[in-house]
Amino acid sequence: MARQHPGDRQPGPESLDLDGELRLEGCHPLHPGLGPLHLRGDDREVLGDHSLRPAHGPVEEERPDARDGETREHEHSQRGRREGDAVVDHEVHRRQYASRPRRPRPLDSPTVSRIVWVDVFAPTPMSGNPLAVVLEADDDASHMQALAAELGLSETVFVLPARAPEAAARLRIFTPARELPVAGHPVVGAAWVMHTVGAMGPEGLLETGVGPLPVRVSGQVATMVQAPPTAGPLVDAAEAAAACGVRAAEHPPAQVWSTGVPQLMLPVADAEALAAARPDPELLARLGARDGWLGVSLFAVTGREGARAEARVRHFAPGVGVPEDPATGSAAGGLGACLAAAGMGEAGALELVVRQGVEMGRPGEIAVRVSLANGVPRRVQVGGRVLPLFQGRLVRP
Repeated sequence: MARQHPGDRQPGPESLDLDGELRLEGCHPLHPGLGPLHLRGDDREVLGDHSLRPAHGPVEEERPDARDGETREHEHSQRGRREGDAVVDHEVHRRQYASRPRRPRPLDSPTVSRIVWVDVFAPTPMSGNPLAVVLEADDDASHMQALAAELGLSETVFVLPARAPEAAARLRIFTPARELPVAGHPVVGAAWVMHTVGAMGPEGLLETGVGPLPVRVSGQVATMVQAPPTAGPLVDAAEAAAACGVRAAEHPPAQVWSTGVPQLMLPVADAEALAAARPDPELLARLGARDGWLGVSLFAVTGREGARAEARVRHFAPGVGVPEDPATGSAAGGLGACLAAAGMGEAGALELVVRQGVEMGRPGEIAVRVSLANGVPRRVQVGGRVLPLFQGRLVRP
């Protein structure tokens, strides 16, 4: 019996409809071994509708002692008795404590933000790319950066009031090392959380550093339209591949692509070559700074039929504090544009399934649709399932 790869799945009935145009059936059309996409818009029962209900109200304050002051004074004075050779003057301690300013208990304080932790592009719970979504955030870049570094996730997204009247909110996105103008899984995850807590309808606009982006939520599935794709410079494939510990494939050429964030697309021969990659983080960071890209996507096309394709990906972005990313929405969009420009797809469209994170033990699945005009990629959508893990209160410093 052939060994089943962790990224493989058995055929099933699930399907995804991103926007009424893109529909990827549960059993991948290329061959049954590729498995289903496992993204559905009608499965809120995965963790239940109750998972993000508003938190309970503030904890009831402790009431002062109802006994009269004279009785309490007598009790405290009686405690100041000799215990062995030491005299414990409880009255002195009581008065010192009473003179200190009382701090409110954290969950009773109005100076808190709500934080929701979700897995994005997740075929199952505890997979895909984890994300912290901070609601009612303070617009303080130093605090945001410090929190992102503390959490240590690929990105943390902060939800702020919109500046444009047509937008539902403004997003700021931080890796552990720096702020990004936009990123895929933070926008997708924030859209799902905002809709689930009632802060946005099923469709809307979210402001980012590259402008307002359309988003849509249906059940557990959220999607975004990315910034228009642009092709950047060609890169020395052999040099970049050596920094990743692999040998580059010949086609398509190693090139920088962007749907808001410049990423290097570097092809390898197959999934085995992908698994064997051993990147040099410092060298990759230097190459990225020199050539103008933030991360590199090693990819292998593992299936292709008509307008549909599937690719396995590993993404490294040490220059922004992300040694390896489990599921990268911005890079998946860039890869879709790269493959579409190289001739994949038909009838002006490419539908791509990106499988990523397998080597990290966090398999993720991203659906990508690219629309072309005269062979040039013009519009990119990405989407996937979002599964909540927990929520809480973040005490502001």
